[in-house]
Amino acid sequence: DFCLSRGLGDVYKRQEHFSYFSKFSQVGADFRSGLGFVPRLDVRTVEQYAAYYWRPESSKVLSFGPSFSTTVDWNTKNQLQDWSTYGDFKIDFAHSTGVTVSRFDSNELYEGLWFLHGVTGVSIYSEWLRWLTTYASYDQGTSINYAPAAGILPFVGNSSEAEVGFTLHPKPRLTVDETYYFVNLRTLGGQAPAPLLPGTHAVYDNHLMRTKVNYQFTRALSVRAIVDYDVLLANSELLANNPYKNLMGDLLVTYQINPGTAIFCGYTSNYENINRAPFAPYSLGNFGAPNTLTGRQFFVKIRYLLHL
Repeated sequence: DFCLSRGLGDVYKRQEHFSYFSKFSQVGADFRSGLGFVPRLDVRTVEQYAAYYWRPESSKVLSFGPSFSTTVDWNTKNQLQDWSTYGDFKIDFAHSTGVTVSRFDSNELYEGLWFLHGVTGVSIYSEWLRWLTTYASYDQGTSINYAPAAGILPFVGNSSEAEVGFTLHPKPRLTVDETYYFVNLRTLGGQAPAPLLPGTHAVYDNHLMRTKVNYQFTRALSVRAIVDYDVLLANSELLANNPYKNLMGDLLVTYQINPGTAIFCGYTSNYENINRAPFAPYSLGNFGAPNTLTGRQFFVKIRYLLHL
């Protein structure tokens, strides 16, 4: 089948194996919205996506094939702002299991400078077991330092990004989610910004970990607990952001009689690594363990659906 929407500037085409999507959008420099948030003005965007998948019969492989997408932006003066391409090859197996290999490239105009960067990635997921869902991904390539330290222009460096997680269902009423995310940036070898000596220097390492537990006691009563741990290890000579360690806990008890009537009781606390300097007791700094309580809240919320 084939569908054309003139008002939105969208074109769709889908067959059993092949699919295609095209979209053109424009937001003027003087556009204002009374409701909502418009992230970018004075931009014309063309997006295209195409994919072809084979679907073997009587096979453990459900489908496989490539997809490709492009995005190009101009301003209303027809000046190129950035472009990007993304391609992947995906294989989906039975039992909700699959693997994807991808490549992303972009040429981006930022602070009046052009930056060419890209990453190659691989990701896998599986729900082979009914009580366990797992996923993992890894990307390697180059990225932009959008927040350079004072006196340094934005620059491209070597980057890597990894994510791994699982969802556990040991019992029908219990769900445990675990997620770990890591991203880092390093200067390109021999291209360190002045005044650093040539070589490879760390810009930042960012670790994010989350544990989430849900337990459904009854149809109406449930408990959810979340623990988040966020760490930024930053090189102050290259990054404007300050290093930090943050530990947050969140507990929510819900008693929901129906979709419109419920009682929520919650508690949250936040700890940061804000401590007194050893040799300057009246000075605070971000170092050590996140053992300083910086926020605590307890709340009760009642929601009632009134039928008139």
